Amino acid sequence: DKPISFRDADGNFVSAADVWNEKKEGYMKSILYSKFINNPKLKEMLLSTGDKIIVECSPYDIEWGCGLGVDDFFNQNCNMNGHNKLGFALMAVREKLKEGYFKEHIS
Repeated sequence: DKPISFRDADGNFVSAADVWNEKKEGYMKSILYSKFINNPKLKEMLLSTGDKIIVECSPYDIEWGCGLGVDDFFNQNCNMNGHNKLGFALMAVREKLKEGYFKEHIS
């Protein structure tokens, strides 16, 4: 199986996987923002985490998760084997929601 590629505006071949890897975190943040902004209960749940660090504990996912299950995560003093991209995306969305929350309630 050959990787999917295409030509960019300059005529250069570009790997679809490279484009996806470059953009997927932004897509995830947009999807999560939409999810939380449209569900007040979930929005309040996320905002209630305050400034705490959010970690996706998944022993099978080292990209979006921390690469560890919950028990292993705490047994290793919260050291992560993975990138925790979902946790970081959720924290970024939480910050955007806070900005909107303060605008709504202080204005």
